[in-house]
Amino acid sequence: APAPAPAYTQAHAHAAPTHALQHVPASAESSPTSTMPASSVTATPSSSTPSPAVVTAATLPLLCSRPGLHFGCAALGARVDQSVTLQSRGTAQVCLRATIEGGDHDRFSLIGSNEFLLGSGEEIAVRVAFTPNAVALSSSELVLRPAHVAPGAAVRFRIPLLGFGGRARVSLQQADQHLQPDGWRVGLGALGVGETRRVELTVRNDGDRAAFVRGLCVEHGRAALRSRPSIYPDALVLVPGGSHRLLVDITAAAGATPAAHSDAGQGTLLAMLNICTGDDVLRQGLRALAPSAVPASIQQLGLLEYFQDEVSAAAPVTHASVAVDAFKANLSILRIGVEGTPTLASASPAVPHNPAAPAQPLSAPAPAP
Repeated sequence: APAPAPAYTQAHAHAAPTHALQHVPASAESSPTSTMPASSVTATPSSSTPSPAVVTAATLPLLCSRPGLHFGCAALGARVDQSVTLQSRGTAQVCLRATIEGGDHDRFSLIGSNEFLLGSGEEIAVRVAFTPNAVALSSSELVLRPAHVAPGAAVRFRIPLLGFGGRARVSLQQADQHLQPDGWRVGLGALGVGETRRVELTVRNDGDRAAFVRGLCVEHGRAALRSRPSIYPDALVLVPGGSHRLLVDITAAAGATPAAHSDAGQGTLLAMLNICTGDDVLRQGLRALAPSAVPASIQQLGLLEYFQDEVSAAAPVTHASVAVDAFKANLSILRIGVEGTPTLASASPAVPHNPAAPAQPLSAPAPAP
């Protein structure tokens, strides 16, 4: 069986109904858009003895597992591999030749043989590598041609290839944190009912592409000391080399009671901060899709909103499922646990709200800078 494509684990979740790819004349070609379910692969090597059939316009019905290959974002000089599965629905064995043509063809390459025999009902995986050499969009096409074509028959199939050179890499700059199996931890010490503490986190983009940052505060339901977390700003974009401070306010709710300390030794886990990061061009590309094409899990994170310091970027036009899978493959989440030691004594808020930078609840949009 072919190795699965590393960056497209959800590819078939958004697949279109299965139907045969239609050939078109060379002067009026179109890219394939149909898909097929995954199954076992049995392809005949090109050195086998049966003679391939001569292909006419009506004897090469092919199915393609994906409408295109989007490699997402790759570090300069690094190689990223993906594959597409082809299935023959013809009645005779055919010999196919694969080439990379057009556009930035020098940044894409075929892995393995570029010529193979495909019998009726057989499948084969064609692997393509993307190796970017510039921080830019690269595009080309995987072109499939029969080796033996009847005179006057122009039969050719095209599968679009896309990829971005460079990556967005967001990191935390704090030194007063410790890493646990489920993420980072920040300790607040003793915290009384009604008291507010502020945690300052600095995020930095160490990559060479613009990165989005989406901060989500989640109350920890099992904590005996309930908290009301908020974060400001909760949606922003970092340019390469840029950094920004996030202000997180944790307020102990009334009626809290002391609880056992967590395993980390810093106190009870009060809240979890989920910092979602990724490539901002891929994120903006989701807004160009129909709402029904974007999974609810992405929409619920508020990733389709306009972010602070966002610079509009034109995303390449591609199939909706391809765009969604590329975004998911480049999405990262930094998890930060905020811990504190519950006390019964109430206290005045330790952190007055700064009118210039008020902490915002998750449901409220971040104000303009």
